[in-house]
Amino acid sequence: MIKDTSAQDEILSAPKRNKNKMMAITLLVTCSALLFWNMSSNPLNTTLIVKKETIQTATVERGTLQRDIASTGKVVVANAPKLYSTDDGVITLVANPGDSVSEGQLVAQLHSPELINRYEQQTALYKNMSISSQRSQLDTKDKQLDLEQTLDNAKVLLATAKREQRRATIAHQKSLISALDFEKAKDELIQAKLAFKHAQKKVALSKEKLVFELQALDSVLEQQKLIVDNLNRKINALQIKAPVAGIIGNWLVSQKARISANTAVMTVIDLSAYEVQLVVAENHASDLALTMPVELVIAGNKVTGQLSAISPEINNNQVTVTVRLSPSEQLTLRQNQHVTARILLDKKVDVLMVRRGQFLSSGGGHYTYRIQQDTAQKITISTGTTNLKYVEITQGASLGDALVISSLSPFEQENRVLIK
Repeated sequence: MIKDTSAQDEILSAPKRNKNKMMAITLLVTCSALLFWNMSSNPLNTTLIVKKETIQTATVERGTLQRDIASTGKVVVANAPKLYSTDDGVITLVANPGDSVSEGQLVAQLHSPELINRYEQQTALYKNMSISSQRSQLDTKDKQLDLEQTLDNAKVLLATAKREQRRATIAHQKSLISALDFEKAKDELIQAKLAFKHAQKKVALSKEKLVFELQALDSVLEQQKLIVDNLNRKINALQIKAPVAGIIGNWLVSQKARISANTAVMTVIDLSAYEVQLVVAENHASDLALTMPVELVIAGNKVTGQLSAISPEINNNQVTVTVRLSPSEQLTLRQNQHVTARILLDKKVDVLMVRRGQFLSSGGGHYTYRIQQDTAQKITISTGTTNLKYVEITQGASLGDALVISSLSPFEQENRVLIK
């Protein structure tokens, strides 16, 4: 019988502590504490922190977005006609450069003795032709009287022949005349009828001939009248008058000089007709179109206009465009006056937009970061129309969102970043 198991028990001594194991345990506890502190201070569990003062943000707003092109240019005269001499002669310049003139005012006088002599000769010829025409009309009336007399005589002879024929018929019935005399009376009647008929035709033909001759004379007379009128117009044109109201520009000939026809005499500057010439960068040339609205600032005044011409050529990487100004009575313009302008390419109403920044180039306009308290969340966006100040947000952001508009390089394309 076995009483207990004490005979099988063996007393063991306490094991010695391992120092390396204790150090590992201590290190593990320290790391756990550091991890707990980091998670409590960085709830996103991210190691990337961006300083708040190094970024720039803007709020998404709703409004009207205009796409435009900034440009500069100068005021030019749209209407500065040159005045020309109409004939050979000696010029007398009446108006001096810088003088104000009204429309139709005499500014120069051309003296041409040769032209005046031609005019007087042709006028005298016209008077002679008029007298000849009147004489021809009188001759025509005289001939018409002769023709009417011939016709009347034929008519009388016809009536006489008819009467003689009736008398011969009665006498023949009573056997008072011979058959030969009766036949002779009949022949005379027939002859009188033919003579009257031919007289009628001759009178009608002669009248047509006389009318034709008068028309030919009238035509020649009218031609001569046109020559006289043309010379008279040229004489009136020797008085050179201002075609528009404005100021006299430069004299293009000397005072009392003898000049030939079609020689430029002077210029008149129309002060009411100005245009603006602008220069636009070559890369914007494809966006331009006629009648586009333009906003201009001239001497501190805002003026509107529209594109009226676009140069087909490019000089120094620039395109020259012409702007027609809207009428303005209060605006005083000067030649070559400096102008700043905005050409309005496109206009969108009631769109989401945010201020323009470097995020467009660094993010390609495809993404940015939305700020919520101390957190920056990466979001995908789509952009539309842009101008100098704003960019349209078509997708990815809502009204009132605060977006990063500065460079996105510090965010290193992380999805979440802590802002401190």
